Amino acid sequence: MLRFLTTAAVAALCSVAAAQEGAPAPAGPTLTLGDKAPATAVKVVKGTFDGKFANDKVYVVEFWATWCGPCKTSMPHLTKLQKEYKDKGVTIIGISDETEDKVNNFIGSGDWPQKTEYVIAIDDNRKTSTNYMKAAGQGGIPTAFIVGKTGLVEWIGHPMSMDEPLAQIVDGTYDLEATKAEFAKEQAFDLLMQQAQQKMMTAFQAQNWDELMSIMDGLKEQAPASMVPQIQMQQFTVMAAMANMPEAANRIATEIINQHGDDAQMMNALAWSMATDPRIMEPNLDLALKAANLGVKASNGEDASVLDTLATVQAEMGDFEAAIKTEEKAVGMIEDGDMKAEFEAKIAEWKAEMATTG
Repeated sequence: MLRFLTTAAVAALCSVAAAQEGAPAPAGPTLTLGDKAPATAVKVVKGTFDGKFANDKVYVVEFWATWCGPCKTSMPHLTKLQKEYKDKGVTIIGISDETEDKVNNFIGSGDWPQKTEYVIAIDDNRKTSTNYMKAAGQGGIPTAFIVGKTGLVEWIGHPMSMDEPLAQIVDGTYDLEATKAEFAKEQAFDLLMQQAQQKMMTAFQAQNWDELMSIMDGLKEQAPASMVPQIQMQQFTVMAAMANMPEAANRIATEIINQHGDDAQMMNALAWSMATDPRIMEPNLDLALKAANLGVKASNGEDASVLDTLATVQAEMGDFEAAIKTEEKAVGMIEDGDMKAEFEAKIAEWKAEMATTG
């Protein structure tokens, strides 16, 4: 649900580390699960929402922007959920803090009208974002808040991960207290992580990779189980793409594979990074292939994006015949026109490469 500080963010923050030194420690969140849902202050530009949360209804308050790639990826899924729950008292509201013209131009272009078949609204001077995102300590979009039938915030997280909690909240089987306890641990750890950022930035500036790894190991020991994989991925990225220490990076990658081989998204992220990150000078494609195959297995071969990652790894290894076969399976699963065109372009590129190399 929370987002670990990326190495790119560390690099960017390093330039202002001196200015931040001596700044007060970040305050904890003031909005958490089980709290009454804050008021919204929005202008609806598509769909119907009167700004109030009715009893016995469920609402998804989601924050997005036209420039946000992951937000756009989530939109067809939100449309799918809105259609699925249209007769079950669920209203999905996507809120942007951009101008009305910019949002209207976006949702009115191309196939976005069909991909955004839920309420779209404009935030009033970021008031709603402040009440939700800032208050809950959420720094990245897209982020969704599920408001349950009694007007309480019952779930916070990435909209692509909310299928199960939404289903349980709608049918009344959701365990709010258990989820609340786990989320409180994550919020507490997020605050601890923020407090460690200055030390991380200092180590980063000095390229003291051992110190940076030590700090991250300490965070890993204190992190809730759900957060450990994210820290491991960050450690891999630091060692592989920034410190250029392939042996250490491969040890971390192996640890991730051994511990999380049944997690399709973790395997997909690791394999994709190893195969495509141009900063990694010595990628271990054998490990990438192992992770990619585990990702396909964990997703039962039914996730086009995971298949695309496997195909990309196969192509990077020079096995264009296998890559084309895998990518063609992925294309057969896709309804999104833009994604299908992207995958088909890869197939054409690999076929041309095969013809060139004989």
